[in-house]
Amino acid sequence: MEISKRHDGRLGNISGNIYEERCRRYAVPVLSRVSGGLRSIHLLDRAELADRLDDLIDAGKMDFDTREDILLANIVATAKRRSDGEELWIVAEASVTLGASDVRNTKRRAAALGTAMGINCLAAVISDIVPETLDLTGVDLITYHDKAV
Repeated sequence: MEISKRHDGRLGNISGNIYEERCRRYAVPVLSRVSGGLRSIHLLDRAELADRLDDLIDAGKMDFDTREDILLANIVATAKRRSDGEELWIVAEASVTLGASDVRNTKRRAAALGTAMGINCLAAVISDIVPETLDLTGVDLITYHDKAV
């Protein structure tokens, strides 16, 4: 029985990792649905994001712990809102089955990045399975079904 639980846990982790990677790979079409539609989406890789966050540390607008936390986000991107052309940033978490920690993490990271940069930063969650009882206040929900997972 214990081996079966460990096996199920490992398969869940593998499935989750595949889902997160697929969401990153298809981030542009997936994120285009955020906040009434986005365009000119630019996905930041970890090195580029780290450089931008290091500039904020150097300017005294962010501490190292916050930098590390933001770097753990599944997706960070810049975009323009289709309706008014406003430039903004998006911090997103991807999870096959969305949990409260995914919502908390993306809200915290988006708020910290937005405050440090003085910009509008949206928090988004991407998921295939969303529990009905989950509080999604303050986040954009993107439903994405990845047939490969």
